[in-house]
Amino acid sequence: MNTLEKFSTESNIPLTSINKTIELLNEGATIPFIARYRKEYTNYLNEIQIRDIYDFKLKNDKLNERKEELINYFTTNEEISEEFKKDLISKVQTAESIQELDTIYEPFKKKKANKALIARQQGLDKALDFLLSYACKNLDMLNQYINQEKNLNTIDEVLSGLQDLLSEKISLDTEFRNWFKTLIFKFSSFSTKKSKKAEDTQEIYTAYYDNNWKINSLPEWRVLAINRAEKDKIINVNLDIPKDKILEIVFKNNFTESKSNDNFLTACASKATYLQGINKNLPCFDFVIECYKNYINKSLVPSIEREIRNDLTTSAHEQSIKVFQKNLSALLLTPPLEKKIILAIDPGFRTGCKCAIIDKNGNLLDYMTIFPIKLNNSFDNNKIIEAKDIINKALTKHNFELIAIGNGTASKETEHFINDWIKENKLNIQYTIVSEAGASVYSASKTAIDEFPNLDLTVRGAISIGRRLQNMLDELVKIPPESIGVGMYQHDIPIKDLSNKLALEVESAVNTIGVDLNRASIYLLQYISGLNLKLAKEIAKYRKTNKLFHNRLELLKVKGIGDKIFELCAGFCKIYESDNPLDKTTIHPEKYSLVYSILNDYKLIDNLNNYFNNTQNISIAKDIELTLLNNQKDIHTKFAVSAIELKDIINNLLYSSAEYIYQEKNKPILKHNSTNIQENDLYVGQKISGIVRNVTDFGIFIDIGLKNDALMYRSVCKNNELQKYSPGDTIETIIINMNKQPNDTYKIGLGPIN
Repeated sequence: MNTLEKFSTESNIPLTSINKTIELLNEGATIPFIARYRKEYTNYLNEIQIRDIYDFKLKNDKLNERKEELINYFTTNEEISEEFKKDLISKVQTAESIQELDTIYEPFKKKKANKALIARQQGLDKALDFLLSYACKNLDMLNQYINQEKNLNTIDEVLSGLQDLLSEKISLDTEFRNWFKTLIFKFSSFSTKKSKKAEDTQEIYTAYYDNNWKINSLPEWRVLAINRAEKDKIINVNLDIPKDKILEIVFKNNFTESKSNDNFLTACASKATYLQGINKNLPCFDFVIECYKNYINKSLVPSIEREIRNDLTTSAHEQSIKVFQKNLSALLLTPPLEKKIILAIDPGFRTGCKCAIIDKNGNLLDYMTIFPIKLNNSFDNNKIIEAKDIINKALTKHNFELIAIGNGTASKETEHFINDWIKENKLNIQYTIVSEAGASVYSASKTAIDEFPNLDLTVRGAISIGRRLQNMLDELVKIPPESIGVGMYQHDIPIKDLSNKLALEVESAVNTIGVDLNRASIYLLQYISGLNLKLAKEIAKYRKTNKLFHNRLELLKVKGIGDKIFELCAGFCKIYESDNPLDKTTIHPEKYSLVYSILNDYKLIDNLNNYFNNTQNISIAKDIELTLLNNQKDIHTKFAVSAIELKDIINNLLYSSAEYIYQEKNKPILKHNSTNIQENDLYVGQKISGIVRNVTDFGIFIDIGLKNDALMYRSVCKNNELQKYSPGDTIETIIINMNKQPNDTYKIGLGPIN
């Protein structure tokens, strides 16, 4: 089975679909384009499957590139015999991972002498053949290979060279290496102990001070926790490998009949190619086995130990990125609120709360700083009175309709201040708590400076908070996705891997919603299929010169956009000013002729125009859909359109607007007042609702109205219930424990309400 067939089997994706997807990717097609507009070609793969193929292609391309490098290296290496070259090249060609290739190349690295190569040059490969024959009755018979000209002065030097050749044989036996690694993975464990440098106040690591975990059942998040604690010198970590037990299994299964009742051990038999070629009745069998044991203990085990730690960490990184992707997607697709004038507040203690008032389109109207929070008993209460007066004047001047409060430091105290102000003035103003993840990164970025060159970065942060409430996706595309903290152990993940994966998530969200070509910012446009920041700026320049795009074909007039890029981006760019109703949908221009033929045949053009003129009235959409579905057999006969393709046309024609995509998402929760929850009033067994702030593999962080989020651990959930939730969801919970902390706050554990 080759690499492609193996991937097909493991992913359960048909080989033909994989090949066709790779063909499209090689032609420059993007994942969103393939997922939406090449469904029939790929046999209706979804975006997740296409991403998996994309990842496989990247890895496989790197694998093949490395194979070519090694084949070229071995082919041109004059120090290696032709027979050995063929063996090495064959192993390279059948290798299934970069790791396997590195293992094959390891003995030939220039940084150290290749002892086996030296032994071969000394002619000891013939001595090895003799050693493994029945003619070699004892080791003394190897004296004949002592040769001072070849720097073989003693029998010990001959035996040392033979040991190097035997070590090379087993090192190149990838089947045995993989099996041996499986044995270590099955039977080994991590042991952790508190280091002398650890401080007792570092409570987060107490579970790792003195513990032991089987590595074959270690969850990814725990691997990351162990790695971080080790890096911070809080704990010492050992990989405990039962070498004697594993060696017994290795040699028992290769040289005696296995009588084990363990199915795994029985399946282990006959795994080592070279060991299987050695007869246990050989006169020099004991020496050969001791050579192998020596290599296994001194070289193979330490090497595989490093590999296993690296494998566990890599797997943990990949899982952490998946968690980040899921949370980021939920955050990006937070439904925008009806356009309102907003007072946005970036809370703070010592430096005050930075406030910004933005209009319905996100333009800055005003900004100010207030000090509404008591820091200590000696705090001047006049500051709170002054803060309320400033807010009153801002309300009179700008008539803001909604308040957005950042969820960072001093968020709860600011919420209580706003709640008191609303009650005192008997106002009908609502407020909500907004994620400010990455706001500080945005406020200091070149993007923010370009938008607001004369403002302090703290004011820019407040503006970002307000704009997120208006449209989360529009605002978050300005921030590097890895800076939006909705994952687990994100600072432990290689930044390049994280950034690349999250960029795909942003691309997916932007293309899922699509853009209004005449109004979208360059930050949104750059993520549209086929486009980049340079082309986005050219589109903005074209808009500035020509005021509006009047149809999709005008995209071809933009500098840098040719037929291929037009093909990739056109369907995701909507033009609501166009006289062509299909330009307002995600129907691709390549399908216009077909769709118009169908619509004309059933006299639906006027209905479609009426649909858009009535702000996408649902009842009109249902009438159009029903007409098409009722005639699908006739449509299939006349236009060769399958039922699946017709359904796809209907979705792109009628249900691809943001309104339909957002309708199943949870909108931000707007409040008229807050419940001023005090920790001392809470009790175990109390039912309480909250808002999900972050979802990780080990639990959900939930805002229940206190300064710190409570945590629902995965251990109290059934059937992987954590996966049901995303940031922004409302969740009903019950308090299952309350642990008082040194700073007189509580660490609160939650459970689901059954």
